[in-house]
Amino acid sequence: MIILFLAFIGIDRIEAQEQENIAPKEPRLTTSGVSYMEPTNPEKHSKFVINYRVSSNLFLEVRGQYDVYPIVNVFKSALIAKRYISNNTYLFSGGEIEWTRVVYKDLLPIPNIPTQYRSINGIGYDVNSYFTMEVQKDFYINATNLSPFSNPDAFSIKGTLKF
Repeated sequence: MIILFLAFIGIDRIEAQEQENIAPKEPRLTTSGVSYMEPTNPEKHSKFVINYRVSSNLFLEVRGQYDVYPIVNVFKSALIAKRYISNNTYLFSGGEIEWTRVVYKDLLPIPNIPTQYRSINGIGYDVNSYFTMEVQKDFYINATNLSPFSNPDAFSIKGTLKF
């Protein structure tokens, strides 16, 4: 105790520097995902997004979606580049692959469903840090009517609520 007291008495000057207010940087790599089940039937749905910040206004995203239906399982994977043109508005473009697997091939006469390839283009707007809206145009490269969830060209408006 006496040593600590003598050490503090021996300090004749205290120096300090101004604290600079620097906003913390966002991480370069972020992940998010959600999964849920339908309570009335055996369907399961899950989605994930892996987001990588290349620069302050350029992001690369890997999006995935896995749906389990009573007859088929569907997995979609997309690689998308997002470029912010203002603080809240961004353009995005990329490609997506969809694989569909028939679960009960022996019981039902469903033919093999070919892999679907599509290009994705659109514009998005971050309303706030919890809500994002996107307008998206899909162009199917190898459109087929065999897939129960395919459409030759799709136009969609999406909203994402983050919590």
